Amino acid sequence: MDKPLIQLTNYLPHPDNPEYAVFMFYQKEMADFFETKLIEGNIKFEKDQDELNKRPRTLYAVRRSRLDEAIRYNFEAHGRFRKPLMQSKAGAWFIVILFLALMTFLLYAHFTN
Repeated sequence: MDKPLIQLTNYLPHPDNPEYAVFMFYQKEMADFFETKLIEGNIKFEKDQDELNKRPRTLYAVRRSRLDEAIRYNFEAHGRFRKPLMQSKAGAWFIVILFLALMTFLLYAHFTN
């Protein structure tokens, strides 16, 4: 299977069996949550540990017929364990104030010409 140049998702078609998709998780907590959701959703899967990469990862193979449900559980797992975009409130306020100042400048420039 050809790997894409830029991997935007954590799942790919299975390299050997087109009936499956493979989900990859680098965080154990996220992988455990995803596995729990698969079990609750009564989705059969195969699990494997890939220790050959620089970073160990957990792999889950899910049938493509249940792919939509598995993707929904994948989004839930990522949503639950993601970090906020702006870690500090000061940084978030700086971005908001910068945006408002830029918009004010653009509106002023537009209406004065």
